[in-house]
Amino acid sequence: MATAPYRIAIVTAPPVYLDLQASLEKACELIADAAKNGAKVVYFGESWLPGYPFWVWLRAVPDSMPLTARLVENSLTIKSRETQKLCRAARDNNIHVVMGINEKDGGTLYNSLLFIDDKGRIPLVRRKIKPTGAERMVWGQGDGACLTVVKTDNVGVLGGHLCWEHTMPGLDGAFCAQGEQVHFAAWPSFCLELDFSLGLQANAAMAQSYAIRTQSFVVNAATVITQEVVDIVNVTERDHQLFHTGGGYAQVFAPNGIPLMQVPDEHEAGIFYQDINLQLISFAKMICDTAGHYSRPDLINITVNKATQRPVDFVDEDLTPDAHKHVAVGSFEQEAAAAKE
Repeated sequence: MATAPYRIAIVTAPPVYLDLQASLEKACELIADAAKNGAKVVYFGESWLPGYPFWVWLRAVPDSMPLTARLVENSLTIKSRETQKLCRAARDNNIHVVMGINEKDGGTLYNSLLFIDDKGRIPLVRRKIKPTGAERMVWGQGDGACLTVVKTDNVGVLGGHLCWEHTMPGLDGAFCAQGEQVHFAAWPSFCLELDFSLGLQANAAMAQSYAIRTQSFVVNAATVITQEVVDIVNVTERDHQLFHTGGGYAQVFAPNGIPLMQVPDEHEAGIFYQDINLQLISFAKMICDTAGHYSRPDLINITVNKATQRPVDFVDEDLTPDAHKHVAVGSFEQEAAAAKE
């Protein structure tokens, strides 16, 4: 378990919007750059690969179909050569990668966080369990099987929520009870002028509150929106009034809620770094241990159903207990060998 301070890299640089192959090339370059600058973890925000579907908030489903079809075509399948490329980049640079992706599984897309360890293995694909509002036009919902943490030898216990999952009562306690130490709070970009609750101030407050409630470090990332993205997404004059460039954000909150970084300009696309020391968590827990002395399970108890939910069960199948998991856990070499078969 990690005891020494280490560096986290936060990416606000955008992908090549709605282009999976070009975005993968850029991601691998950013991963290498982060490692060269001493980072042990590199973090890309919500649906970074290959970009967030901002159009769902701007117009009706029929008018959105061309861009949605493009997103489907360029989304990431976990068991694929494209995912292997990311695993190789993590392994070759000896760095953990946490990346927001559009995950394609069969005919459904999911808003997911992909965790890759520094050996190129995939311990977790964390699917958003309830897409927010108009997001339900493009994404399905995950189940309790992904409501878990990633235990590492050198960077602590990692976890993450996607955007407005931070509003859900009980999720914070569930992850705190699993010993989460570093939490990745995933946001797409704060560039939609729709409602205060969807803006930077409100969502940063939720992330800061999560740090205090769970006594964990909370790492925030939101991607910068460029004019090229605006030109792809916007169609009408009303679109231009609601969706604009900028919206990038990077911050780390300490376990007592203190912001550790100077927030970069919303248009500044790049990689930002912050060193953290997990030993500070113990001091925060002396005051408040949500999963320990500062709880009342006799009055308030959280139940989490971590079973995989499937629409069809074949009861005569000879399946091992782990056969239904949608994430293949193993070494990069095992993943590569499976893909060649």
